[in-house]
Amino acid sequence: MVVGLALAAAFLLGLALVLGQQGLRRIEPLTGAAISLPSATAILCLLFALRFDAALWNSEAALYFALSGVLFPAAVTLLGFEANRRVGPVLTASIGNLSPVFAVALAALLLGELPRPLQWIGLLVIAAGLLVLLRAPRRAGTVHGPLWLAIGCAVLGAAIRGFVQPIAKLGLALWPDPLAAAAIGYVVSVTMIFSACLLLRRPVLQLRRPGAAWFVGLGLCNGAAVLCMFAALGSGEVAVVAPLVATFPLFTLLIGWIALRQRESLPRMLIGAGLTVIGVICLVTTVG
Repeated sequence: MVVGLALAAAFLLGLALVLGQQGLRRIEPLTGAAISLPSATAILCLLFALRFDAALWNSEAALYFALSGVLFPAAVTLLGFEANRRVGPVLTASIGNLSPVFAVALAALLLGELPRPLQWIGLLVIAAGLLVLLRAPRRAGTVHGPLWLAIGCAVLGAAIRGFVQPIAKLGLALWPDPLAAAAIGYVVSVTMIFSACLLLRRPVLQLRRPGAAWFVGLGLCNGAAVLCMFAALGSGEVAVVAPLVATFPLFTLLIGWIALRQRESLPRMLIGAGLTVIGVICLVTTVG
């Protein structure tokens, strides 16, 4: 169950990046975030309201969920959009494989979850496979602006995504409700995005704008991915969940290869995919 949920989150994150690339051709990152985040928040809050039980409310856990929502998904969404706009979804996703390093390190400090030897091997093999994908040649003209800025945005987003997972797990240990974690986190994130739009005098919820539909779909994918990730964290170790979720670059590349016919990197894709699968097998064998 933990493995399936984490891989489902990875698939949805990978799909969301491909959708984001299409939407960013017409809409800038902040406006796109102001469409995608509320779309997911509305669905998550509706589901949470339908099954809300006041007797189960845990204020301390809610504080952890809200704390994670200050940066995730709001800041990660903006950083990912900016990197995606500049260098495309494959490179942006590939850099995201750094997130388990941050997640595992913080989990060791906060939760005492020290990876077992086979988990370290799995994590390193997954990282190697995704680095192979990262080195895949990019088409000319795909880099817009300084490359270091795009890579910096992607690395910072990976760090935030990694740090948030142990924090969310602290809350889930007190209140094991992934839907509550996702809904509370998204409400805080939407508040942050709307505040930024108001301060910068940017429009919000431009659902009739060309390209908005891509961001609605992206938001629903990301919301479902966060829900799956929190559900996996609720019953699994960060050292297992984080590397599995970080395989989303593989899904981004596969979706681009199938749907967008981006097929110039097939040999590297096969090598990277093979290494990633081996790493996942190493992790799966540690799940009891």
